[in-house]
Amino acid sequence: GVELGGSCERRLVDWELPYPPERKSLDITLGRKEEWAEELIQPRPGVGVVYTDGSKKESGVGAAFVAQDPEGQNVGQGLFKLPDYCSNYQAEAVAQREGVIWTKEVGHPGVQNWVIASDGGAVLASMKGQRRMTSLVGKVVREAED
Repeated sequence: GVELGGSCERRLVDWELPYPPERKSLDITLGRKEEWAEELIQPRPGVGVVYTDGSKKESGVGAAFVAQDPEGQNVGQGLFKLPDYCSNYQAEAVAQREGVIWTKEVGHPGVQNWVIASDGGAVLASMKGQRRMTSLVGKVVREAED
């Protein structure tokens, strides 16, 4: 489930992050949506893709993911309604976190690796630099590192 407390937007301070030599580098490709790292989401044996998105509109705030196996078949999904006070940034981070958790807890036979495809550029940039992360984004990084 999705839990968002008042501390999810608190910035992590350096002592809350792993010691720099112990931090795992995540392979994050940043680009414009039109370019979207097409070579990474092309079907490849043993590699699934999880598409994530979060949004904030007048009608509410939500996050979602769809997981596809190497043949492009949908094998998992999640849809999450978030409190109206949440930001688009939080929605994107929740979508990424829940998608990563799904790959670890449920996954799919025959898929050894997962590519997480997201248009949440601000969240991805924060994850890539591993600086100025909120505690919510820190959870995404920790889940992805495992």
